[in-house]
Amino acid sequence: MKQTEQATVTLNLKLVQATRIETEFGNRGDIAKAMRSAVNEALQKNTRATEKAKDEALIPVTVRVTLQQAREILTRFAQALKLLNAPSDREIYVLVNKAINESETA
Repeated sequence: MKQTEQATVTLNLKLVQATRIETEFGNRGDIAKAMRSAVNEALQKNTRATEKAKDEALIPVTVRVTLQQAREILTRFAQALKLLNAPSDREIYVLVNKAINESETA
């Protein structure tokens, strides 16, 4: 039986994390486009929230990506952690890894 729909993973990120992923992928390609689209949507939905927010970077952003894209993000941030070991990159790695695990057990 052939599966016609690709498995998807929902990433619940902060605006700054979605922007970081977009930047990691060079602001081009499907992953970067998905992040930019989700960021723009979050900013539009949260116009009032951004006016009141102490820090716009903490606005929640929900992004749906394919399982393959999620694994690509995970791989890219695993490599980034080896080079820089930045706490913000570690947070993204942990969030994406958790989302992948949850999608595979669902």
